Amino acid sequence: MAILRFNKTNTTSARGKSGKPSININHNGNVALSTTLVQQLKLEPGHKYYIEIVFGDHTCTCPWYLFLSDEETGFLLRGKKGSQMLQFSCADAVKKILKSLPKNQPANTRPLRASLLISETPEHIDGLELWPILTSLYQPKTK
Repeated sequence: MAILRFNKTNTTSARGKSGKPSININHNGNVALSTTLVQQLKLEPGHKYYIEIVFGDHTCTCPWYLFLSDEETGFLLRGKKGSQMLQFSCADAVKKILKSLPKNQPANTRPLRASLLISETPEHIDGLELWPILTSLYQPKTK
């Protein structure tokens, strides 16, 4: 008999976007940074980090960015129980990001959640190190 085993080494739920830096967002405004992204940004457990979502203008190569801020005006990243992922909430920005994504087909509805890749290379704009959210790579549901 052939068996099929599912574990953390062969499933995308455990690795996020195939081990690539990504965020998971939902319509409630929750944003979860993948473990790979946490490592890429060199974030260490137990430290306070603040993050902002930045919308770029016509001079930017990507419309949405993550920005690690050292100011308390940013959103405090908090640990996710039982995981090395970090998360924060920002309903206003997440709703705009979800609205900017292609609609699901055939229902022609906006996604309520999405997993989005983050560039492995930051862009430096106006003295800020910005990490592009690669919304152009989002694949809507087709079923």
